[in-house]
Amino acid sequence: MESRKHTRLIARDDSFVELKGDGVRGGMILDISPGGLSFSYLPEETPIDGFNYVEIYQAKNQFRLSGVPCAIVYDTFDSATGPQGDTCRRCGLRFGQMKDEHKNKLKLFFEQFYHRVEKRLAVTDEYSE
Repeated sequence: MESRKHTRLIARDDSFVELKGDGVRGGMILDISPGGLSFSYLPEETPIDGFNYVEIYQAKNQFRLSGVPCAIVYDTFDSATGPQGDTCRRCGLRFGQMKDEHKNKLKLFFEQFYHRVEKRLAVTDEYSE
């Protein structure tokens, strides 16, 4: 059985992510917490393995958080469709050990750009056994 430690916050529609490592993969953030995030992306030929850092940014302002260590928890088909009717995928990330500057900037991101969802609708993260 799995449980999660942090309540996830629903992302604004201008919130994006870029995975970095063995290449670059981008997508739209669906939800986020202090422990990780999930995002939707259009599949490519290259596998999603090999990414170990994430960059979080918003298109409508100058917010950017770069170089956050991460690990992929899951990668699966998503029921959403892309702008041309393409099938999307959903990927979940767990943040790794963050520097204080990352933690502080992520906290600012939550305070300024997200609203806590109602408990009954909350999705949470941080898998534990």
